[in-house]
Amino acid sequence: RWSVVNARVFLPCSVIPTNPQDSPILVLISKGDKPVYSVDARDGGPFSSAVQWASPRVIGERGRFVMDEGGGLELNPVSKSDQSDYHCKVEFHDSPTRNSRVRLHLVVSPSQPEIIDDSGNKVTGRIGPYTLGETITLSCRVRGGYPKPQVIWYHELFLLDDISELTEGELTVNKITLPNLSRQHLDRKLTCRTSNSNLTKSIHTSVVLDMSFPP
Repeated sequence: RWSVVNARVFLPCSVIPTNPQDSPILVLISKGDKPVYSVDARDGGPFSSAVQWASPRVIGERGRFVMDEGGGLELNPVSKSDQSDYHCKVEFHDSPTRNSRVRLHLVVSPSQPEIIDDSGNKVTGRIGPYTLGETITLSCRVRGGYPKPQVIWYHELFLLDDISELTEGELTVNKITLPNLSRQHLDRKLTCRTSNSNLTKSIHTSVVLDMSFPP
């Protein structure tokens, strides 16, 4: 199961018995091999008013057991440290104990793209002016992101380059070179766009080329 950091996530743990006359008496949810949440109705009361416990260090007030889709643990907001395997154990009055597992994968969005010029300076908005015949190199870099983000250059609406030259640690970089600038490059928009999941919107930064022409 995939989710995005800081969003709401639902980890299924069905408490619906196979026998309609039966009911659950205990739910125990573990992260890895450590219990992190329980719903305990062994005192004989209805499951809807059972005692709920959450690990204060792991879950805290972010978690609650809800009856959506037959039952499950809701985490809101989910954090990067929640990525793990979860084991759900449900005991009933009469039915056999039920065990299920779910693996939680989390998407961490990358940083806002930064555009860097030939001199290593961060540039924004209108850049230049450049002269006819000049060659320029621009790098787009983003930090972080899980899974590793794509960094893609567009010239107006047209794909220019979708291959990152450098992926090192937390940094992903895509570099483009525009040779022999012409009058047609005046006011052209270059956009660097990054994304790492269809669960999140892409993030972009744009610059516009300024040109100077001889009289």
